[in-house]
Amino acid sequence: MNLLKVYSTVFITIFFLSCSQPLDFEQLEEYTIMPSISSSLVFFSIDASNFNAIISGIPAATEVNETTDFKLLENSFIKQNLVQLDFNFEIKNEFNRVFLLDINLLDAESNIIHKVFEGFEIRGNSLDISAEVLLIIEDFPEVVNFTKVQFIIGLKDIFTTLDASNLSKIECRSSIVIHLESNT
Repeated sequence: MNLLKVYSTVFITIFFLSCSQPLDFEQLEEYTIMPSISSSLVFFSIDASNFNAIISGIPAATEVNETTDFKLLENSFIKQNLVQLDFNFEIKNEFNRVFLLDINLLDAESNIIHKVFEGFEIRGNSLDISAEVLLIIEDFPEVVNFTKVQFIIGLKDIFTTLDASNLSKIECRSSIVIHLESNT
């Protein structure tokens, strides 16, 4: 039995020594975290009455302007480590008319700093329109300063008004995914 103890001790010693490596704490300094944050931007539903106005007794087509605040980029860590923004949009158009959509990123003073969409065509009777826009911050550094998102929807044919009693509507839902990269 004494021989078994000797062999076991030698075997265990060789096993532990053969599997060890010097620890490299510099690997921690080279580690990069790449989290993503998802957030909704806006949801709205607009009916025909929103697109009609009476100007000098004559019905006139109007556009609908929705602006929402976006406070997530006020965080300094997010702002400094932002590498990409993914905008996702889902639109449902029950009207038999074509609409145009503009989406603008605004600064705190409501100045346009980037146009996500300009004149995006929303086909009539389309119930499943989706779009995605990716913005690489290296290519568009001004977008780190946006604090508001503006949605403008208007009729493509502005000379023909919608019947205010029409029960159709346009729904828009949007979200954003914020991609970060940090070495700290």
